[in-house]
Amino acid sequence: MTTRPIRVDDRVRLRHDIGPVALHEGQVGVVCSIWHTPGTAYEVEFPVPDSPFGVRTLVQEDQLELVDDQTNHSSAADVPQLVAVADTGPTAAAGDHCPHTPR
Repeated sequence: MTTRPIRVDDRVRLRHDIGPVALHEGQVGVVCSIWHTPGTAYEVEFPVPDSPFGVRTLVQEDQLELVDDQTNHSSAADVPQLVAVADTGPTAAAGDHCPHTPR
């Protein structure tokens, strides 16, 4: 069975730690945007435990796996809504924001 491509609003899981932003293998986040140049990367928003703030960062395609809701019976409610985001990279466009982060 082939996994479908990752899309905006998909829940994804990290395959590897991302040390500079203190994210760890297995953490689940939500895709906010997709970047295609020069290679495919995803802007993903991750909740931070015990904090109203989250981390949004660009993640390379090979560092993510799609969360399969058929095998993982958790729901989108398991990814908390964030109050604010600490940007760790450029935004997709002026005024653009992840729909999972209230303004």
